[in-house]
Amino acid sequence: MRHLWTLIAALVIAPLSWFLLAIGQSTSLRVLDDENTATPSGADILRPLVFLLVAGLLLGLIATLRMSPLGAVLTGVLYAGSYILLMIAPHGVVKALSKDISFGGLHADLSMPLRTGTSALVGGMLLLALLSVSRWRRWPEPDLATESWSESSTTRRPSPATLAGWTSFLRDDSRPMSRN
Repeated sequence: MRHLWTLIAALVIAPLSWFLLAIGQSTSLRVLDDENTATPSGADILRPLVFLLVAGLLLGLIATLRMSPLGAVLTGVLYAGSYILLMIAPHGVVKALSKDISFGGLHADLSMPLRTGTSALVGGMLLLALLSVSRWRRWPEPDLATESWSESSTTRRPSPATLAGWTSFLRDDSRPMSRN
């Protein structure tokens, strides 16, 4: 079931993040290449920064959370694969993605993550989820026969014998204590 949920998350997050990357990069490029402005202000950079940070946070959800890595791998294959396709048909891939989109008065080119290489970078990072063996395993289930999840077991206090063991471990009796 967790594989299905991460696939659904990837199907939503992958295109949304691509869209946010395209808007953030296009806006950033437009701000930094504007010949009318000698030096861009912090307010000019804030808008593309927000788009890029949100894209990074969304991709980080499927890349780093402890759930199935299947969604991260699928997104990584799509992102890196789109850049690899540039070796086969560069003009066809760029032309297929060169769509001018606008959102809230901002205009962006959907091919921007390809043109800047961001799709290859992010795709490679997401493909690292394949190497995380622990993410492929299920979470261990508590053994209900040996553990009690009642309130009394969560508020247990260590026994005096346990405390004595720790104090003898922390205290080294082989050397005299200094009185400094």
